[in-house]
Amino acid sequence: MVGAAPPPVRLTAAMARTPRLHVGRLAGVGRLQPLEGTHARHLRALRVGPGDLVELFDGAGHGAWGRVETVAPCPTVRVLASAGAAAAESPLKVVLVQGLPAKLPRFDAVVRMATELGVAAVVPVVTARTRLPGGGAATLARRGERWRRLAAAATEQCGRALVPRVDDPVQWRDVPWGELPSPRLLLEPAAAEPLAVAAAEVAAAATLFVGPEGGFSPAERARLEREGARGVSLGPRILRADTAGAVAVALLQFARGDLGGA
Repeated sequence: MVGAAPPPVRLTAAMARTPRLHVGRLAGVGRLQPLEGTHARHLRALRVGPGDLVELFDGAGHGAWGRVETVAPCPTVRVLASAGAAAAESPLKVVLVQGLPAKLPRFDAVVRMATELGVAAVVPVVTARTRLPGGGAATLARRGERWRRLAAAATEQCGRALVPRVDDPVQWRDVPWGELPSPRLLLEPAAAEPLAVAAAEVAAAATLFVGPEGGFSPAERARLEREGARGVSLGPRILRADTAGAVAVALLQFARGDLGGA
């Protein structure tokens, strides 16, 4: 039984500041939405309690407003009304293909920033200059799971409706070339063409390649050239690998009308 109809919710500008919670599947209006233990910790940290409003979203473009009924031991939210899709998605589909750093925890920041900036997908790549951790494939798979959780949390924070796809780390030979949109742009400090110039040719989608510390190997660069990637630069200063991707995404987004651009 659904029970009595929930009290009406009046949507206001203040709702833009309500906590957002990513859920796997949205319950129907009037029903209870069960949450996870991580949600309970998040609500307590924000001092959100029974009676407070929250926004729920499933990461696939659907959302709802709800009122917290319980926080502990099992957090629940009564779904009050459907919410329109958040207007925070980028008009540009950017796929970020980035070589894994020597210290895998540094890739956490790459995933967070890429999500906040609006990328459609992140493809972590094991390159010739990647130093694999102990545990090999199992460790990389666990990292992939962690990065997907970080992407969901960053999506909650930044107001997006879609959680970007974050792949498990792939070997260079297994990069899904056939799925990567064009143009394909390779960040190279020595490239003659500035990214700002190349951005003028980008319409609806692009792939950005960012190497690890030391860059891609000669064999990897040769494969990139065969796959149609062209080198672009970010200017006279050499950025760290975990910074360069975010800067490049931001420049592309701005050039194509996102982030306040024309």
